[in-house]
Amino acid sequence: SQPATASGTPVAGPTVTVMPNDLGFVRLRSEPTTTSAIVGEVPSGTTLSYGAVENDWYRVTHEGVDGWVSGTFITVN
Repeated sequence: SQPATASGTPVAGPTVTVMPNDLGFVRLRSEPTTTSAIVGEVPSGTTLSYGAVENDWYRVTHEGVDGWVSGTFITVN
């Protein structure tokens, strides 16, 4: 079966899932660096499709916001 978003819509293409961590979320950043602006937070357990990959950062869209999540905090499905 396909992984589903919070709305229950199947996620198309390759996906990543945010792993559990002390914060309960991973920061969504404007660029694939830890020094770029935080544009959102993705809760642990969320599965998202991703596009580009750059230096172990994954380009995703969460709640309509495009950004990057670190490969340190996600697992590729």
